Amino acid sequence: MNRFKSIIEEVESEGSMSLVKLKSGNNLFTSIVLDKPQNSNYLFKGNEIEILFKETEVIIDTNTKHNSSLRNRILGSIEKIEHTALLSKIILKTEVGTITSVITRGSAERLNLKIDDKVFAMIKTNEIILAH
Repeated sequence: MNRFKSIIEEVESEGSMSLVKLKSGNNLFTSIVLDKPQNSNYLFKGNEIEILFKETEVIIDTNTKHNSSLRNRILGSIEKIEHTALLSKIILKTEVGTITSVITRGSAERLNLKIDDKVFAMIKTNEIILAH
């Protein structure tokens, strides 16, 4: 599990859901939670919490001009690559700390990933868990 500290910057709620905007270093993140500030004592601006997400939820992107709906993008450099017959574990050094991604070996080879390459780790908003 990837995890690092962040600060809540803003909380927008509608119905029983909230879109939480967070900051870690110079990186901005968003997370959708099935809760709202009125029912939860941790959803307030300025609160320090941890962001968590699974290694299998991290998409690797080599294109710096990529335009997509994914809002959570972290620039990093590849520190280590471990291949098995089916999967590749990509370990990135980023401003927020070490991030691990597990992708198929075929994808790692298609992207021609190498140590020290600059890539983006991308995580869907609904895959980020907040721990308080």
